[in-house]
Amino acid sequence: MGLAVSQGKTFDPLSDEPLKINAGLVANWLTRFLQDEVIRRRNVSKAVLGLSGGVDSAVVAYLCARAFGPENVWAFRMPYKISSAESLSHAQMVIDDLGIQEQRPGDRHRL
Repeated sequence: MGLAVSQGKTFDPLSDEPLKINAGLVANWLTRFLQDEVIRRRNVSKAVLGLSGGVDSAVVAYLCARAFGPENVWAFRMPYKISSAESLSHAQMVIDDLGIQEQRPGDRHRL
């Protein structure tokens, strides 16, 4: 049994079928959502996020850079016990690609 998503279509999370979405449309919608809900309604103009080098945090970083502007996004590279050097390298690649600000846990200067 699938989950009804819209217009009679269903999504079955147990299916091997890939989820068909328009990635550009979703990215634009999420960017506008952040701009409306966070910037306009809450009057927050900067974003601080944890960046592990994984897909989830990379997507958040890209969306925040689009919504807030890269000069208004600060990323903490967030190592954890089982972090590999590769994951920290991936986080750095995201920071470099977006041109966002980097902070490291323990940095003394303020955001």
